[in-house]
Amino acid sequence: RRDRPQFDLVGALLGSLALLCLLLVLSQGPTWGLQSPATIALVIASVALAFGFQRWERRAPAPMVDLSMFADRLFSAALASSVLAYLAIFMLNLLVPFYLIHGLGFDYLHAGILLTPVPIAMVVFAPISGWLSDRIGSRLLTAGGMLLVATSFYWLSRLGIHPSYLDLVPPLLINGVGTGLFTSPNNSAVMGAVRPGRVGTAAGLLATSRSLGMALGTATAAAVTALRLPIHLADHLTPAVAALASYQDGFLVAGIVALLAAVTSMVRGSARSVASGARPAEQQAIG
Repeated sequence: RRDRPQFDLVGALLGSLALLCLLLVLSQGPTWGLQSPATIALVIASVALAFGFQRWERRAPAPMVDLSMFADRLFSAALASSVLAYLAIFMLNLLVPFYLIHGLGFDYLHAGILLTPVPIAMVVFAPISGWLSDRIGSRLLTAGGMLLVATSFYWLSRLGIHPSYLDLVPPLLINGVGTGLFTSPNNSAVMGAVRPGRVGTAAGLLATSRSLGMALGTATAAAVTALRLPIHLADHLTPAVAALASYQDGFLVAGIVALLAAVTSMVRGSARSVASGARPAEQQAIG
């Protein structure tokens, strides 16, 4: 028990405070103003705390995060893809209900029914993509999935003022398919890129990347709509049309984020080359 490493309290505080400052900037920045002293101070604090976290983790006797793991390009790119993908996904989760109910005037029942293609497609395609990733690797599946997600967001941003059910179902269905294609292969890539002794750490970092993406996605969606709504109102649009336009701006931003996730998925390198020095069993797990 005396040999058990101590909890990295300093690292946990530095990392948590850096994320807290960043989330406050995204959620409150549009209200305070991007050039307000509070917003600028939080940006500086977030950068300084993140830098301090990185410096501390490199010399801590029992670091919360072993930064040497990020030297593996497959591991780092897959985690980055996870953050970006969940950021885009949670922008969808926040924006689409408001878009349907407040922008298009759907009631809650019909809005809920219209959202069902997304989880249905995810449930169907997630196991299929997991099976395929064991045979062809994760890179093409994850990149292709995020390209589909980006396409769906662009489609949603281009719909008119009065789209029908048939106009809305295809992009939402494509979004669910893309998410289903991405999730299982990316998780497999993260877990397969580490040695058996680091699987627990990798699982924790993967969960953290998802939580970070969720938090950033919610804050980013709120920030984009809050920033764009006054601009559309200044163009003499009615409040309803201005709100609709601000939601569509949010879809465009989410599409850009999904494109970035596709890029990080493509540059992760092949699992076979990354695992060239691993044992055969590890190569199979990575692939």
